[in-house]
Amino acid sequence: MDAAKVIDELIDAGFQALESGDPAAFMEWRRSVAVALGPDNVYTQFFQDHVDKKSNNSALTGESILSAANEKVVAQNKRVA
Repeated sequence: MDAAKVIDELIDAGFQALESGDPAAFMEWRRSVAVALGPDNVYTQFFQDHVDKKSNNSALTGESILSAANEKVVAQNKRVA
């Protein structure tokens, strides 16, 4: 699957987890980021460091980090094409 699409899906999943109000869904979202991007990815590490609890600010920070990762992927894809 295209990396940009994976990141877009993670962003959507984050909004859904936050809206659900379910702490387990939020923790599953955090785990999904590490699985999808890889545990050694710089964005995964930054994400894990800054998205530590279920809160609006924490989720918005996570969404921003994923958006930055997505922009990087899109820019790399444009250079390759």
